[in-house]
Amino acid sequence: SQAWQCEYRMRPCFSKFIRDKSLGEKRLISMPDRITNTINLSGGGTLLRPCALNAFRGEAPLDSVKSWWSMWQNSMFSRRVQVASPA
Repeated sequence: SQAWQCEYRMRPCFSKFIRDKSLGEKRLISMPDRITNTINLSGGGTLLRPCALNAFRGEAPLDSVKSWWSMWQNSMFSRRVQVASPA
């Protein structure tokens, strides 16, 4: 697209970081997302990270960046959970 050609492709975050094949091979970007997307709890339930791409149902809708960011920060840094032991 024109936006990619004119604006984004030369930005270092894209040209030098996200498109770096060694990051994909090492799973340095995708693995944290996979690990925190769905957390199996010791009581048998699951906890979903606030995300539009999973079945997250939170206390508020993910209808704005402000709402999502607040829930994401709480999920990642404040909420305490007991995770299930590996099988």
